This record gives sequence, structure tokens and C-alpha cells, in this order.
Amino acid sequence: MKYYSYIRKSTSNQIFARQLRQLTDFAKQDGILPQDYKLDNDLDKNKNNIKGLKKDSELGKYITLVLESRTGTDQSRPALLRLLETLKYERTKEDVCLLLVECTRLGRSYEGNMKLFQTLKDHDIKFVVTTMPILDTRIKHNNPATALVSDIVLAVFNWLSEQEHTTTLERCNAGRQQAKARGVKFGRKNMTADQLPEEFIKVIKSATGSETVTALLDSVNGKLNRANKQPISRATFYNYKKIYKDSL
Repeated sequence: MKYYSYIRKSTSNQIFARQLRQLTDFAKQDGILPQDYKLDNDLDKNKNNIKGLKKDSELGKYITLVLESRTGTDQSRPALLRLLETLKYERTKEDVCLLLVECTRLGRSYEGNMKLFQTLKDHDIKFVVTTMPILDTRIKHNNPATALVSDIVLAVFNWLSEQEHTTTLERCNAGRQQAKARGVKFGRKNMTADQLPEEFIKVIKSATGSETVTALLDSVNGKLNRANKQPISRATFYNYKKIYKDSL
């Protein structure tokens, strides 16, 4: 059987490590991974790869990893859609199985998740939710009642996941409205000219007017890099330039 795993994080600030550890712990116990496999070796080797493990990782030799940074409410995630097509194609050649650390990694929509799981069933693609042993379709249930319980658990868990997400959003919005009522302001604070980086000021003051924006930006970022400061984008450069011009 060929194994795949879909691992999702909602924002770029989050990391994949927790899900990868849960996945490898399950895979070692299940015999998919060798007992002497160590995830830390892969993480150390790929520490500069912000999108996750490279394809040539030790883990990738046993489980094909698909990692994506997208919100779970988006049902049109490119990596997930490509994975589903791959699973359908590979199933025509051999048995395949999708490993999920949690149902919520597949998505946060009850209707969307149920459709995805039904698609897997319709194409005889096995799936396992590693944190819920009852949700392991590799196991043939001789008792129809057991299979029915599995389907009910799947439906209830997906419904609870959506409700949890909805409740969280409602609480956040309520808290935001209450904060606004107290006078709290959200968003980026307005910057004044005296808060502009000195590296930017030096470049702008020495500019003759014949330089391109690209050349000026490169010059600013060169100074920032030498000062061990974060480089700025073109949009930020234009914003700084407007602040500086308005202050004159």
C-alpha cells in the first residue's frame, strides 16, 4: 500500500513540526516507518526550508508528504486538489491510503469535509485519522454496526470542528467590537517622518532624481542589510517616500 499524508497549517507563522511528529509517531507504531527513524534528523537537514521537508527526506521515502499553508475554510486549496487527483490516479495501479493527523487538517467546513471523505470512499481510497483509531478504513469491519459507528463519528467530529471554528470567529469579532467601543484602534499605526529608517533618509537625501526606483530600493536595502536590519519591499519604499515628502 502506498501512503500519502496531507499536512496543513493556517498561517505562515505556524509550523508543521507538531503534525509531523504526530504523524511519525503513528507511522512507527503502525509499522509504516522503521522504528529507528528519527524526525529530528530530517528537520535539522531541512531547517532552512520553510515549506516543510524536502522530497528526498527519510520520511518522504515511506510517506509522500503534501504540505500547504492555507485556511481550512478554503475548499479550493491547490495542493489538496492536486493530491486528490494523484490519489485517484495512483489508486488505478495499487492500493493507496491518506494519513491525516486530524480531520480539521482536511478542512473546517462540515459539508466540504464530508464531500471530500465521500470522494475518497467512492474511489476506494483508504484514509486514516491517526488521532482517532476508529477512523481507519484499512480495517474491514465484518460487523455493519461498527462501520456505521465509524461514519457517525466522522460526521459528528466534522460538525463539531465547524462549530468550533464558527464560535471562535464569533468570539473574536465580539471582542473586537467591544475593544473598538472602548476606543482601541486596530491596524498599523501611522508612521511619522522622524520614525523612518536612517538608511532610507540617507539614500533619499543623496538622490539626484535620475535614479530608478529599483536602484534606490537596492541602495536602501544594501544599507539595511549591512546594519543587520530587515530589508523593505517596493510597496514599503513608496510608503516611506510619501511620508518623507509630506513632511517637507
